[in-house]
Amino acid sequence: MDGHKAIIKFKNGYGLEIFKYLEDDFFEMVVIEFPREKRDEYEFATNTAMAHFNVGYCEEDIAKICVQVSKLR
Repeated sequence: MDGHKAIIKFKNGYGLEIFKYLEDDFFEMVVIEFPREKRDEYEFATNTAMAHFNVGYCEEDIAKICVQVSKLR
């Protein structure tokens, strides 16, 4: 594997997929949504202002983005 991936799910049905390549100091993040009751099935959220892929974030940015995504409706 080339890196590490984490999936974070919030109570509002949205979440984040966070990926970090082993040799890089930054993270890739994308907003996801869980449209079904099954907790392991998700898709990229295309209906939010934050729907695009976000590349180049540092560790400090992850908490800020998590707060923003947790407040989506």
